[in-house]
Parts: sequence; structure tokens; C-alpha cells
Amino acid sequence: MNIRLLYSLILICCTVQLRAQTVIAQRMGEEDGPDVETLSTIKPGEIAELKIKQNLLLRVEVSKTSCFVGEPLKVVYKLCSRLNTSSQVMKRPSFTGFSVMEMVDNYDSKPEIEKINGAPYYVNLIRKVQLFPLQEGDFVLDPAEVESIVHFLRVNIGAPPSVFDQKTTLRSEPVTVHVKPLPAKGQPVHYTGAVGNYKVSLKGPDTAIHQGELVKVKVVVEGTGNISLLTPPEVKWPEGVDTADPAVKELVDKYNFPLAGAKVFEYSFAAPDTGFITIPKAILSYFDPQKQLYKEAESQPLVLQVKAGESEETRNLRSAAMQRVGNGSIPIHYFWFGGVVLIILGWLVFQFTRGGKKKQEPIAVKEPVKPVVEIPSSEDQLTKAREAMRTGNMKLFYHEIQQSLWNMAALRCEMPPTQLNKQNVSARLTEQGVQPALVQQLLSLLNTCEWALYVPDHEQSDPRMLLDDTRTVLDGLRPLQ
Repeated sequence: MNIRLLYSLILICCTVQLRAQTVIAQRMGEEDGPDVETLSTIKPGEIAELKIKQNLLLRVEVSKTSCFVGEPLKVVYKLCSRLNTSSQVMKRPSFTGFSVMEMVDNYDSKPEIEKINGAPYYVNLIRKVQLFPLQEGDFVLDPAEVESIVHFLRVNIGAPPSVFDQKTTLRSEPVTVHVKPLPAKGQPVHYTGAVGNYKVSLKGPDTAIHQGELVKVKVVVEGTGNISLLTPPEVKWPEGVDTADPAVKELVDKYNFPLAGAKVFEYSFAAPDTGFITIPKAILSYFDPQKQLYKEAESQPLVLQVKAGESEETRNLRSAAMQRVGNGSIPIHYFWFGGVVLIILGWLVFQFTRGGKKKQEPIAVKEPVKPVVEIPSSEDQLTKAREAMRTGNMKLFYHEIQQSLWNMAALRCEMPPTQLNKQNVSARLTEQGVQPALVQQLLSLLNTCEWALYVPDHEQSDPRMLLDDTRTVLDGLRPLQ
């Protein structure tokens, strides 16, 4: 075979793969992309290692390297390439000491073109997040690690061209973030760690309220900042209005930096006597990192009118129930029989109590010696949760996360299970001097698990982010031995 023809065939075969990415980019209107074919060709005198160093980069971009506790910062890890490569992410960074919000839905999208020092690169995202520092100090962001195989075409003098692969591993440069404590000067008494800019509003029901009915009042916090870590604003509920812990819902735009959106706290209570109920203004104290000042966001008071009688809905329900009894769905003699049974049971209990009372001598109880509890590491505590995430059993995943958090809270607060609730835990941790941001993150994680487990249509959080945040909280709450 003619040597020139053989040379041409080899050259064509070797360059088909290199041309593919460029042709696809041009068809998509990306003619300004890097010339991958030319840059992936090693000419006489050129060194492959030097080409890789100049044209394959793993970068980390941080919006700021100094911030306050709770102040958001954006961190982006990028693989930037001008070569024909096959790359695999070996290690995605984790962020100890921070609450994490992912800013993208997935990391498998096509590369974008960016210019770095005037030269175009194909850029793939490794991770793009918003971080919310939970405590003061200096923190080194985890490096990302990418393994790449670069496909080169070598042009030889006096010989046919040849292809070869060069394997390389890239690690991002370490970045240190200095987190400053929130100023003590001017900090409000009821400050709970909110950082950003916010406004607060109170919203009542749209329909008429009747005595004895369930009333739902929403406290809505809107703005930008560490929304996921917000706790309910302070509301001094009027006498006669008894509320439980609110249902919490977040409506945030995770693609926006800083994080923007709203957090809704919905309270429920039974309407008291007829007349007007005035719910005083809701107040949220927050820290503005731009002006470095504490501020207060206040709502307008909310006035509700409670009317006498029943609503149409209540009347319909009661009428339907009475109709079922009248139609024989529940025979009337069942009610007489139930009354007789209750009278007999009451007489038996009275006789038993009267005859069984005996004077007992007090028993001296020795105070038990407090046992030393060996607490597993956060990694060990989350083993089952990681396995559930791997197998796709998300109900078990959220259950294990929830149990790990409650177990650690019980150990740290030294509380029996009967007293274990979010309000008591929050108060005890605050008494112990735990950082407000860490307490807020614990409550936020517990709320997330509750919504995922008990509200079927609730949009679930990123499990990897939830796992990272849980690990941070478990480490932060670990009791001092």
C-alpha cells in the first residue's frame, strides 16, 4: 500500500474523536469554544505535561473569604478544559462547620463556555453551593479531586501520527474562610441568629371565624439571608389563645445568591369567646451584614372577629352525624348500653380504690450513679442513613436522620423521653451556651424530616446535603466527656 495513503488514513482515524466535540459545539452555536483538536495535538518539541498544566484546570471560586456567622457565601468548583478529556469526579467537597444549600439540580449538564484570562474553556460544574457558617473560626474548604484521561494526537517527523492517553489527577487549591463572631454590642435580648434582610407579616383566615372553630394564623418572613435557619418571630399571643408549635414551610429560590424567599410559620388555635381578637405585631430581630447593624422587622397587628354560632360547614357536619344516628346507622340502644357500662365501671373503680389503700412506709432511694455513656462517632450514627440513601429507601433515610438527631439532643440535654420536644431542647441548649445558629439548624433538620415523613406531597431535600448538615449538627452537639 502507498505510504502516503496509509499516513492519511491513520491521520483521519486519529482525529475523528478529537473533532467530535468541536463539531457538536459548532452545531449548537458555540463557535467561540476552544479549538480542542489543535490543542490536543502534540507537535515536535511540545511536552504533554506542560499542555495539561496550561489547558486543564480545577478551580474554586469563593464570593468572600471573610464573613460573619450566618452570613451566606457562594462557593463554586469548576473543571475547565481546552483538551479532549474523559474526566471523573473522585471527591466532591464537603463543608464541616457550614449549613449547605445546593444551587443546581444536578451536575450532569453539558459544559458551558467561559473565558479565563482571555482564553475560552469548556467548563463543567463540580459543585455550586451557598454556605451558611454555623460558628466562628477559620475553616479550610475541602478540596475537590478529579481524575482525567487526556487523549492526545502526536505528530511525528518522518513517521505516521500516533495517539496516546495521559492520565492526570487534579486537586483544587485549599481556601480558608475566616468566620467572624456576631457583634455583642447592640444585640437584642431576643435575637436568635437571623442574618440578612427581612420583613414580617401576619395573615389570618380568609373566611369568617366562629366560636370554637380552629383558626390558622400565618407568620410570614420574607427576604434574603439564612432563611433555612430562621426560627419563629416573637409573638405575644393574647390571653385565651393557646398555640402549639407551628407548621413550617419554606418557599426559597435556591438558584439566587444570597438565598431569597419566604418562611411561613402557621399556628393553629381554637377560637375563644365571641368578639374581636387582636394579635400583636410579630417581631424578628436580625443582623444586617452589609451595614453591620442589628435591626428589627415588625408586622402590623392582626385583628380577627369571632362570630357567635356555627359556620355552615360545622352545621352540615353535625347534621350529617345526627342523620346517621336517626337513620339507624348507630342504633340508639347502643348509647344506653354504653351508659350502663360506664356506671358499672365507675362503681368497681371506686370500690377497688377504697379497699386497696394501705399506708406504706417511705422507701429510701439511693441516688443512682450516673453512667458513662460511650457515644458513637457521627459517621457511625449515620451508617444506616447512608445505606438507606444508597438503596433509595428515602422513608428509612429520613427516619434514621430524625432518630440520630433526637438521640444526640437527648444525650446533650440530659432529658428523659417524656420531656423531649423541640421547645424544651431549644431552651436547654440555649442555657448551655450552644451557638444559636447550631440550635436553629437542629430545629430546621427536624422539621425537614417531619415534612418528608408525614406530608406525602412535600418536596424532599437533597439527601447528600441533609446528610452533611446532620453530620455537622451531631458533631456540634456532642457532649464533652
